[in-house]
Amino acid sequence: MSVLPSQNFIQIAPNIKLEVLDFGGHGEVILLLAGAGNSAHVFDGFAQNLNAKYRVLALTRRGYGASSQPPTGYDTTTLTEDIRASLDQLGIQRVHLIGHSIAGDEITRFAGKYPERVNRLVYLDAAYDRIALNTILSSFTLPSPPELTMSDLSSLNGIRQYTRRIRGVEIPKAEIAATIRFNSDGSVANAVTPDEIAAQHLAGVEAPNYSMVKARALGIFADAQNPSDIIPWLTPASPAWAANNVFFTQVYRPYLLQQQNKFKTELIGSQSLNITGANHYLFISHAQQVTAAIEQFLTAP
Repeated sequence: MSVLPSQNFIQIAPNIKLEVLDFGGHGEVILLLAGAGNSAHVFDGFAQNLNAKYRVLALTRRGYGASSQPPTGYDTTTLTEDIRASLDQLGIQRVHLIGHSIAGDEITRFAGKYPERVNRLVYLDAAYDRIALNTILSSFTLPSPPELTMSDLSSLNGIRQYTRRIRGVEIPKAEIAATIRFNSDGSVANAVTPDEIAAQHLAGVEAPNYSMVKARALGIFADAQNPSDIIPWLTPASPAWAANNVFFTQVYRPYLLQQQNKFKTELIGSQSLNITGANHYLFISHAQQVTAAIEQFLTAP
């Protein structure tokens, strides 16, 4: 049975506090950074796979979960400085940075600007040029997720099951509780993060500059084989399958392969692992395989 992490808050600016979860452990520090829409609680369960050999922390970026929600500061440069300020407040000089999804932008920029503060980097389906991704998605409309039902909206468990249908993995309960507000009767009220903040965050992405990174890095990629690996609720029986399969085969998969090659060739000393058919939340869907890869990478000479 997993043990709940301790929750702490650090003041990085006069009106900004960030949530830090401490999953325990001793030794070199691992700092986990979540993807867009998630808080540090998305690593509940997974993080404790790593604390036998490392001290494991997870940071909730501004705008999400229990962290402060200032009106601005959701560009990659500012979010990277938030990481530095957090480490300063925690008295931590060097870390292994492990980032999921959009956090790849932050760990790339951090490692380039503060090389003396980074041991090694791990990209959890995170090593992508999101500017290029936005360009290719601008020419194609992805299918909308299934509509929420009254049952989905009735409780935490209901919305968690809905999240499982659209994400393809079992998101930790604490993560659902951290990112969704509930009414007094237990039904869903709204998202913790306002739409305008989420939009700012997604608009603040940048093309990764791997040439500035000196740290060794491991890229763990969800090697999608068909549209269902990207869009879990889409099946061959869906009316939109044919069009999405064409887009996936002719546009999206070539982009994925090009991005994987970019990581391997431009990031000196990098290693990579492709997990065939893995979910974007591969640290949940393939936790043991991801854990083993990380441990092997971090302990290698």
